[in-house]
Amino acid sequence: MKRYEKVKNQEQKSKSKIKIKSKNQNQKAKSRA
Repeated sequence: MKRYEKVKNQEQKSKSKIKIKSKNQNQKAKSRA
């Protein structure tokens, strides 16, 4: 059970990292436009 929770937390962390990355890319593209 604990191991499963750990994996879930890692997945959420990597997902939020990807979200932040795409957000930053969108902001850069907007400032260029």
